[in-house]
Amino acid sequence: MKKNMAAGESATRYLIEHHGPHREALGVLMRAWEKRFGTEPVLISKMRRLAARDDELAAAVIGLVGELNWLLLGHALRGRYRGLIVDGLRIEHAGRDASEEKALWRIERVWPAAGTKTTGASADAAGR
Repeated sequence: MKKNMAAGESATRYLIEHHGPHREALGVLMRAWEKRFGTEPVLISKMRRLAARDDELAAAVIGLVGELNWLLLGHALRGRYRGLIVDGLRIEHAGRDASEEKALWRIERVWPAAGTKTTGASADAAGR
C-alpha cells in the first residue's frame, strides 16, 4: 500500500508541476514571493502583514488557496506544493524561526528565469 501511495503522490506532483490547474496559480504566487522577498526565509505571518497592503501578493494567495487564508496556505505549502518546481522556482521549507517556533519558507531559483542567458558552469548547474 505504501508503495502505491508513493507512486500516487509522485504522479500528483508531476501533474501539478506540468499540467495541473494549480500550476499557474502557484507560479503567480512564487513570482510575487520572489519579487518581494528574494530567497530570504520568511514566516507566513510576515507575508500576511505585507499582503495587507500589497494587492498583488494577496491576489496570488487567493488564486492558489481560494481565499485569503494563511492557515490554508501553510497547510498547502507543507503538503501539496513543497518542493514543486514551476517556472524555475521551488518553494522549500527553510527551518523554524527561533523566536516564534514557526516554519520558515523560501523560494529557491533552480534554473534561470526565462530570457536569462546562461553560459559555462552556470549553464551546467542549471541543467541546460
